[in-house]
Amino acid sequence: MKNSMDELQTLHRLHVSGRPPKAPRILEVNWRPPPPGCLKVNTNGATFGSPGLAGCAGVFRTCRGFVKGCFAIPLGVCFAFEAELAAAVHAIDYAWTFGWSRLWLESDSTFVVNILRSRSRKVPWRWRPAWDRCLSLISQMDFAVTHIYRKGNQVVDSLASRSPSIVSPTWWWTAPSFYNPFIFNDFCCRPSFRFC
Repeated sequence: MKNSMDELQTLHRLHVSGRPPKAPRILEVNWRPPPPGCLKVNTNGATFGSPGLAGCAGVFRTCRGFVKGCFAIPLGVCFAFEAELAAAVHAIDYAWTFGWSRLWLESDSTFVVNILRSRSRKVPWRWRPAWDRCLSLISQMDFAVTHIYRKGNQVVDSLASRSPSIVSPTWWWTAPSFYNPFIFNDFCCRPSFRFC
């Protein structure tokens, strides 16, 4: 029942009692900075179709919320879970390359969070070599992984949605200008809201 008068009258004529939907639960979602001496990377993958043109992105930030670096990588055609997986793999690889050994990875993909926590090797075969390297790297790092709702991941979500249109992998040492409103919201601890 959607609480319209037409539905109510129809149900009344049929002698059926309506069951109105429950009110949505509203969750406040906040981006939390990492502890001092640690970097936090928020990752995301984006696809346009299933499978479809895809890309992935990640944003590294310090304990004060400042951007340390960010990346966007076009992936060609793949599934959404592959794009999410690619974002985590590339983020860990960048962290290792730059010598950032204390890393907190946050993703809105429960698939990625679960396989990183369990160190599972159940990934698509074409990602197996990269994934094995990733597991080897995180075993040598002070590494944590957590889940965040998409509403709290807006900074990297905006970059990931642009990544399929990028010609080649791109790294920025500062945040691109289109990020500024989202970064400012996180920096000022402004919450986002999720309706469930």
